[in-house]
Amino acid sequence: MEIPLDQFPSPQELYDLYRKWREITDDEEPITATSFHDDGSGRRPRYYQRIAINRTLEAIASGRKRLLLVMATGTGKTYTAAQIIWRFMEAYKQVHTAKSQARILFLADRNILIDQTMLNDFTMFKGRMAKLSTSHKTIKKVPNSDLPELGMVGDKVIDKSFEIYLSLY
Repeated sequence: MEIPLDQFPSPQELYDLYRKWREITDDEEPITATSFHDDGSGRRPRYYQRIAINRTLEAIASGRKRLLLVMATGTGKTYTAAQIIWRFMEAYKQVHTAKSQARILFLADRNILIDQTMLNDFTMFKGRMAKLSTSHKTIKKVPNSDLPELGMVGDKVIDKSFEIYLSLY
């Protein structure tokens, strides 16, 4: 079917059709409509990363609490996670008060993966992320403390001034 150019839907009409097709409500739109992080290098998510990022944010916006992304080796899982976190945090700022802060926990199975993540794909969060460890002084021992359980791991307290925490599991 051919559509004359003057009858082709406008960008807004196409977006409205997309929202209807994906069943995105007005309440969900602030989360799904955030922009990808642009560091000025020209690096953009690949098409399959964009799909994973968009569908993850749509699931979060619709209230889903448990999500699992399965991606093959070499497909940019860490970069995809960074973009999801970026867009979620941007949307969170729009929806919540200035005092409210989203917190993210990023887990890996080796220290080298955490360090590599902090130096590469997560550089956009510089100053907003911390590696959870006693050597980095983000977990401190608090003897005989009367602190509440929130922010505690056993007899140790976590520095809660960061938005993103990276740790081993």
